[in-house]
Amino acid sequence: MPKFNELLSVAQRYATGLAAQLGLEEQEGVTTVGPEIMPVLELGEGMPPEMRRWAGERLCGGSISQAAGGAGTFARAVLENPADTAIVAIVEEIWFGMGASASLVDLRTAPNIVSGLVGLQVPTFRDTSLQFGTSAPVCRVRSAADATSPGSTYSTWRKAGDQISVQLRHPIVLRSPGSLIVFVQTANIILEASFLWRERPATRRELQTAL
Repeated sequence: MPKFNELLSVAQRYATGLAAQLGLEEQEGVTTVGPEIMPVLELGEGMPPEMRRWAGERLCGGSISQAAGGAGTFARAVLENPADTAIVAIVEEIWFGMGASASLVDLRTAPNIVSGLVGLQVPTFRDTSLQFGTSAPVCRVRSAADATSPGSTYSTWRKAGDQISVQLRHPIVLRSPGSLIVFVQTANIILEASFLWRERPATRRELQTAL
């Protein structure tokens, strides 16, 4: 137990999350747990969503609709982590639908902010305890329809129904600056997209440009 508490003192956000799960008061800390109890701390995906706030993470969501841009234009929806935010975004799920019966859709990433975006929707928190006041998620949901083809494709989907839901078994990490792009390969159709993600402060090591 002393070694475990020593580890948690280094990663304070995990210590706070564990204390919340155990029902401890903030001033008590994890040191009050008896030696007969062996804590198991599930990091990342194993942490219950209602506890993520206490681990320094914020649950977020946002959606956008992009109208058809005309002949020779391709719609795209973008979740972007702007430059110099000092946060890391972990994308968990994506929904998208188009105004065509069948189309190929790319999921792309880019280590920069994509140019030419004109649509903008303010996202919201998925934890209602964070919705008071003027704060909002750091990441932005944007869109455009033009002739450019930004980003690098890592996955392609064939849309045959009204909508596709992609629950990411291996979440996508967006560092600052970075973009996740839903890109429709069929020209001149509408695109509607929604993103679910969570945000947390970047560590000092993560803020270094050279890993």
